[in-house]
Amino acid sequence: MRGHWVLNQSKDWFHEQGLTVIYGDTDSVFVSTEGSEYKSTDGKQLEVRLNSWWTEKIKTDFDLTSELEMEFETHYSPFFMPTIRGTEAGSKKRYAGKKQNKDGTSEIVFKGLESVRSDWTPLAKEFQTELFELIFNNQPCKSFLEQTINDLNSGKLDSKCAYTKRIRQHLSEYVKTTPPQIKAARAANEYYGREIYTRGSQVKYVITHLGPQELAMNEALLDYEHYINKQLFPIAESILHAGFPEF
Repeated sequence: MRGHWVLNQSKDWFHEQGLTVIYGDTDSVFVSTEGSEYKSTDGKQLEVRLNSWWTEKIKTDFDLTSELEMEFETHYSPFFMPTIRGTEAGSKKRYAGKKQNKDGTSEIVFKGLESVRSDWTPLAKEFQTELFELIFNNQPCKSFLEQTINDLNSGKLDSKCAYTKRIRQHLSEYVKTTPPQIKAARAANEYYGREIYTRGSQVKYVITHLGPQELAMNEALLDYEHYINKQLFPIAESILHAGFPEF
């Protein structure tokens, strides 16, 4: 038996129970109890029933004793998983959820989204975290969005707008395309009169009206439209697309 087969068989079993399978990958299945006879707190019960089904199936189909153990791991409520554009399928290993702990407390968990990715600015990470805090706690978001954009346009968030990216090749090898961090690195090397940035270096840079500029040398006004369109809007749009109320 292969893991993929076990996963698909488990997904089919959940469907037969009237449950919605949101997403399944190599070692886990995300299931919604909404619209079924099960409550959101029935995770442990589903674990027992699924393992019992597997024990019977493996004995019947293969005359073997089952060593499979499917474990209920986490109860998220609410839960958010962005879909792949143009489909209803969940985006692989990218989600946020309010984890309900056994002691009655809760915490927001991010996986693969901007708040945990190194190639997004602190602005985007903090924006996403605060936005989900509001949404998951049923708080209005409109004033938060307006205030964030106002603060950004007034320069109050400049310290959170730096990208940090690594140079993967020698600067001279970037010929056909020149990523923004390479433009910033080349300009900085010229500005300082020496080769500060080479292959393997990390570059902190901002996007300005003069283009990408290394953070320490920059004196130009930031391109706030870039940060709204490329950092804030994609996060807000993905949440709206998922069916959350408009803010």
